[in-house]
Amino acid sequence: MKFGNARSIGVLVLAAGLALAVGCSSDDGPEGMDAGGAGGGGYEDMGSGVSGGDIAGRSAEGTEAARRMGLRTIYFDYDQSSIRSDARQALRNNFDILRQRGDVRVELQGNCDERGSSEYNFALGERRAKAVRDYLVQLGLSSGQMTSVSFGEENPAVMGHGESAFSKNRRVDFAVLP
Repeated sequence: MKFGNARSIGVLVLAAGLALAVGCSSDDGPEGMDAGGAGGGGYEDMGSGVSGGDIAGRSAEGTEAARRMGLRTIYFDYDQSSIRSDARQALRNNFDILRQRGDVRVELQGNCDERGSSEYNFALGERRAKAVRDYLVQLGLSSGQMTSVSFGEENPAVMGHGESAFSKNRRVDFAVLP
């Protein structure tokens, strides 16, 4: 009889484990369901409502300092981490500023829109920040002058659920480090 109870308990534990596994599945898909691209250019001045926010203990001071220096935000197409051709001039501008100010260290902050799972968006934000970093290093900037972080979807520049908001949230912000 004890053997029968142990088997019943084992079956219940297995059933509960399966129920948890099914109930905890996540959408690991890309940022969204459609393939719409960004509605504007590959960059925008950071003073247009885009900020580094107050996330993970960071203040907006770093992104405000970057904006005052003339550093521009870099925007990305849907579910992409490659540098758009229309963003290259903005990166050259940022490179020139940072090269002249070798004492300034910046944080490259990768961001995504709200579509897709948190895990996917954090990874995509990392790839975006890395793409910007790699491009700047290729131009000749010291990698020691930059650090990077991903905020995934947690730091929207624009609230909203349409493409006009999504296109502003697919970005890498520059923030001057203290």
